[in-house]
Amino acid sequence: MIIIKSKHYLVTSGIRLKLPSTTGSAGQVLSVASANHSTTNAELEFAAAGGGKILQVVQTVKTDTTSRGGSSGTDALAAISGLSVDITPSATTSKIYIITNLKLSSTNCWARFQLRRGSTAIYTGNNTGLSITDTTSFIYLANQFQMFNINDNFLDSPNTTSQITYQVYWGARTDSSAMFLNQTSYNTGNWLIRTASSITAMEVSA
Repeated sequence: MIIIKSKHYLVTSGIRLKLPSTTGSAGQVLSVASANHSTTNAELEFAAAGGGKILQVVQTVKTDTTSRGGSSGTDALAAISGLSVDITPSATTSKIYIITNLKLSSTNCWARFQLRRGSTAIYTGNNTGLSITDTTSFIYLANQFQMFNINDNFLDSPNTTSQITYQVYWGARTDSSAMFLNQTSYNTGNWLIRTASSITAMEVSA
């Protein structure tokens, strides 16, 4: 049982706790000051909460459609327009948790995707010594009536307090069938549907 003795002290189970003289702020917790405590007296202080707290969340949702591939040949990776997110970490020790969700369709397409922080590819396989592109995700699309989902999650350590842009890149290897984002490849009548894709960034405290 806690008994308030004064506006500066609390007493619990025979231990006197001295309250901080300052006011805490958001994201802080009360803890015992390690340099000033004993079995009968302890001074409390405000300190930062433990790691793993979500400090901010930003998201971009793309609701329009776009395509890549077809007879023009677009195997090289290119940014998906409108599917990027900017975030500015509050500390260099913060991590950024990235979640991407893509809705795709094609009649016949080998599709690959790459997550980038700025111009740097992240969350990819190790293709050292191979003449192939580092890839975050890959899928073979072969149903013009079906929508496929690509979902990726990655905890990044950017080590900066400057603004970062996370972007999804894509490439298509096809003969003549393009791949489509946010619509089915068969795009007439009852199959004239539209979906949304997104990219989310969350700052996680150390």
